[in-house]
Amino acid sequence: RIEDTNIKKILLTGHADEHLAIKAFNEGLIHRYIKKSDPEVASLIIKSIHDLQIQYFQSMSDIVVRMLSVTSPSCLHDKKFAAFFWELCKKKGIVEFYLADHSGSFLMMNDDAKISFLIVKKQTDLRLHYDLALDNGASEEVLDQLLNGDKIPCFWESNGVTPQKNEWEKCLVPAQKYVSDEIYYYAFVQGAVLFDVLFEKILSYHNYLEELDVEEILLV
Repeated sequence: RIEDTNIKKILLTGHADEHLAIKAFNEGLIHRYIKKSDPEVASLIIKSIHDLQIQYFQSMSDIVVRMLSVTSPSCLHDKKFAAFFWELCKKKGIVEFYLADHSGSFLMMNDDAKISFLIVKKQTDLRLHYDLALDNGASEEVLDQLLNGDKIPCFWESNGVTPQKNEWEKCLVPAQKYVSDEIYYYAFVQGAVLFDVLFEKILSYHNYLEELDVEEILLV
């Protein structure tokens, strides 16, 4: 019996011992069981591995969310937004992502460690930026774009520096609207746009897999 509860277990079972698989599942000894005779067995295994990975990272993320000193972004608890997020990751080939700011934006990487950001803002965020832009003398065009959600800010908010009068226009990116439990405005932007990234410190997932292959060859 594997004692580490973080290890997820999938049992491939024949028809004769299916009742044992059900018993093991009910007792929490395994997390999935799949019939060997199922014509879709390969795709079911792949899907189960993916689903269990999501469960694991969700449990790890829940710990972090509970430890946040401020209220966590609402999109982290929004199931419909989560489905949209995973679909975006699949479409863009994203294999890693990290929460980047308090509004729910994410630093993302594909398997070649190319950087992108998903900028996410709520209506309350845009209202705050509208007020900041108004106080700092931004143009009417910028104010209208913020008010309508046509564009959203794309700058690092934790450095205490607010764009001045003529800087707001170049700090905005075109946004799309997503309606879920709340209304979100988002933009997928290529490159390290929110903050500097130490690229030399990043090991891409693709290179990581290659290193694993080399290690396995050396062990043979």
